[in-house]
Amino acid sequence: MNYRHVFHAGNFADVFKHCVLINLLFALQRKGKPFFFLDTHAGLGYYNLISEAAKKACEFESGINRLLAINTEKLPLAVKKYLEIINQLNNNKAIQYYPGSPYCARSLLRPMDRMVACELHPEDYLHLKQVFVRDKQVQIQHENGYSSLKALLPPKERRGLVLIDPPFEQENEYEQIRLSLQNGLKRWQTGIYAVWYPIKSGSPPSEYLSKLKEDLKTEILLIEFCIDDRVAYQKLCACGMVIINPPFKMKEELAELLKFLWMALSPYQQGFYRLKYL
Repeated sequence: MNYRHVFHAGNFADVFKHCVLINLLFALQRKGKPFFFLDTHAGLGYYNLISEAAKKACEFESGINRLLAINTEKLPLAVKKYLEIINQLNNNKAIQYYPGSPYCARSLLRPMDRMVACELHPEDYLHLKQVFVRDKQVQIQHENGYSSLKALLPPKERRGLVLIDPPFEQENEYEQIRLSLQNGLKRWQTGIYAVWYPIKSGSPPSEYLSKLKEDLKTEILLIEFCIDDRVAYQKLCACGMVIINPPFKMKEELAELLKFLWMALSPYQQGFYRLKYL
C-alpha cells in the first residue's frame, strides 16, 4: 500500500465527504434505537496539517481553510457540527489537526451506538488504534476493509451506515466495491452504504454506476461535487458519492448542503454540484 491520505487531508473532497457523512449520521440519530457505523478504509483518525507531508501540496488550503474563512452564521447543520468537531479537536485554537471520517463519526455516536474502523496500512492502523485507545464504543481492526462487509454484517443493531472510501490505487477498485456491496446487501439489506469516488476525467465511472443500478436493485442516490471547470487536469477537483438506501428526505437535505459547500469552496463559482437517483 503506497497511498497516504495525509498528503490530501482537509482538501475539498474531505470537506464534501465528511459533511455528507455527518448528515447521514444525523438521520440515524433521529430514532431512539442504537445504530452501527463501519468505516472500511479509516486512515489515521486525524491528520497533522503542519506536517511536512500535509504541507507538500497544501491541499487543505482550498478545502477546510477556505471553509473556515467564510464569515456567516447561516450554516447548514452538518457544516456547523463539522466545524464544532474541528474546533474540539484543536481545543478552539488555530487549526493544526484535521479529523478523518472515524473521528467525525465517533463525535456523533450516542452511548448506545457502536463503531468499527478498519485500516490495512500497518503504521496508520497503529496510529488509529492509539486515537481510540480504551474507547469501548470503538473497535479498530487491522484488515482489508472489503472483507469486513462479509465478516461484520449484519450488525446486532440492525440499522446503521457503512462508509467505503478506498484509496483507488488498485486497477480493479470499482469491481471490488461492486462485489463488496453485493455481499453486504445480501447480509444486511436495510443498511445504508455510502461510497466515495474520484472524478478525474470529466465524467463519473458510468460503467460502474450502471452495474450498480443493475446489480443492487435498490434505491441509489448519486451526488457529485466539482469546484473547478478543469476536471481533465491531473489535480483532483471533482468527486462523488453513491448512497445506497438513503434516509428519508436525504436528497433535499444534501441539496441544501452541497449548494452551500459549492458556494464556499469554488472561488469563481466554477464546476458543479448535482444530485439524482440512479
